[in-house]
Amino acid sequence: MKRVAIIITGIASLCLVNVAAQPAWAEPTAANRLFAPPADEMVLTRTVWRYLADGQQIKVTRSYAVRFLRVSDGFRLEGKLIGATVDAPADLAPFAELERNRPDTGLFPILLDANGRILADGVAPPPAARVKAADLARAALERAPLTSADRQVANQQVAAMGAEPGVYGHVPADLFQPQAGERREHRHIALPGGIAGEVDVAIHVDDIQPSGLPDRVERVMTTELAGTTRVSREVWTFASRL
Repeated sequence: MKRVAIIITGIASLCLVNVAAQPAWAEPTAANRLFAPPADEMVLTRTVWRYLADGQQIKVTRSYAVRFLRVSDGFRLEGKLIGATVDAPADLAPFAELERNRPDTGLFPILLDANGRILADGVAPPPAARVKAADLARAALERAPLTSADRQVANQQVAAMGAEPGVYGHVPADLFQPQAGERREHRHIALPGGIAGEVDVAIHVDDIQPSGLPDRVERVMTTELAGTTRVSREVWTFASRL
């Protein structure tokens, strides 16, 4: 793929990172233990890697000062951004700077039930931001001086990034009260024009703290679509704020 197409899909990746930390809407994993989060402020850190077609990567790390507050039927997690770093190829420097300076006010508060699971009403939020990001990338591709073959591959890359609600776009529903160990999910995706693909999601949870919080949650997503493979990765960590 030509460098311009790789740059454009990289821009789309950064746009999708913007909408990738939204409250969960998937069915959570059952956890039959008491959820007793600490009263003290903690640091929640999320690191996301997006791998581009030329082997380079975008890495975004955002840290939040968070506090669990008990409410009548569960908990409310309040939080604020306290740090952000973005590592990206030089071609994407202006967009990386925008992501680095983004206020990121849409994630909190997060409502949890009494068992520490993220609450959801069962209706997925409209994926407007993700769709807009993909539309912007496609519009840029239309104006780019690409061969028809390069344009087709680039459009497939953008489609793969925009076709995965609940994978790219959502915090795991049991993020704060998971089962330790590893689990896998596999799902099929279908796009207009008869393009079909598959998504494999591997989630690994490290040791569980006495409160029920995990030390670390890692999610690796592998997408196969129209002969192309994309891998992205995210890691959540929880630590006391000294």
